[in-house]
Amino acid sequence: VIPPSFFNLSSITTFGASLNKIQGILPSNLGVAFQSLKFFHINYNQFTGPIPASISNASNLAALGLGGNQLHGKVPSMKNLISLEEFVLPFNHLGSGGIDDLTFLCDLTNATRLRILQISNNNFGGMLPQCIANLSSSIRFFHASENKIFGSIPNGIGNLVNLESVQLFANRFSGHIPPHVGKLQRLYELSMNNNFLSGNVPSSLGNLSRLTILSLYGNKLRGNVPSSLAECQNLMVLSLDANDFNGIIPQEISGLLSLYDFSFSQNHFTGSLPRNIGKLINLQYLVISGNKLFGEIPPSLGSCIRLEYLDMAENFFLLENWLA
Repeated sequence: VIPPSFFNLSSITTFGASLNKIQGILPSNLGVAFQSLKFFHINYNQFTGPIPASISNASNLAALGLGGNQLHGKVPSMKNLISLEEFVLPFNHLGSGGIDDLTFLCDLTNATRLRILQISNNNFGGMLPQCIANLSSSIRFFHASENKIFGSIPNGIGNLVNLESVQLFANRFSGHIPPHVGKLQRLYELSMNNNFLSGNVPSSLGNLSRLTILSLYGNKLRGNVPSSLAECQNLMVLSLDANDFNGIIPQEISGLLSLYDFSFSQNHFTGSLPRNIGKLINLQYLVISGNKLFGEIPPSLGSCIRLEYLDMAENFFLLENWLA
């Protein structure tokens, strides 16, 4: 437990105590006692109780790291934290699963230098508010996975043009993937798996030239896989399992030479595998079971010398000549 006398150090600007076994409740006057505080990281301890409402008084705060504790309750107002650059809350019990859990995100629009926003692995409910479109254009990481967030993903996410990593997986999102995501030219990770997203994958994702991870499995997406994804030349993981996709696998996918994980099992794909699939020389995982694929296995598949896992079950392939 942090001794009460510690909070008499009113001039302290930096406090880092992450990765310990500190217990206790954060004092209600935390933000008042430490009004000069700029850096406060207590990630991965054993703190309990709520985040004190007084935290908003620490208006010089640039980094607030509370992840990996046992904090609970609603996140208080953050309106005065205009200098905030890092806001890290994952792996707690914050939120109530209620519709107003995420109102604090609108307070963060005052933080014009915000770069990191991580609220994953909590109990947040409600919808992502439209105000996220007004978050700082400096934001790089937006992680809100493994909560109870529902509703559509706001189109305004496309305003956050410096985003590099978006993790929204394991929530209850529905509706379409916003086409405006295609504006996020710096994006290298887009993980929206295990939700209830529907409709087509927007062709605008082909604009994401830096994308390395596209994880969309476990949704209700349908239609064809856009051939424009072949423009994502840095793509390493393309995971589309357990959706309602149909149509053929675009031949252009064979041009993704960096791809090492290509998974699209449990869909309704038809046709044959791309004949030039052997060009994917870095491929290690190819999971295509549970579709309606047919025809011969392309001989070029033998060129995928790094392939470690191949699952072709529950299709209509002809294997006689390939195995001869």
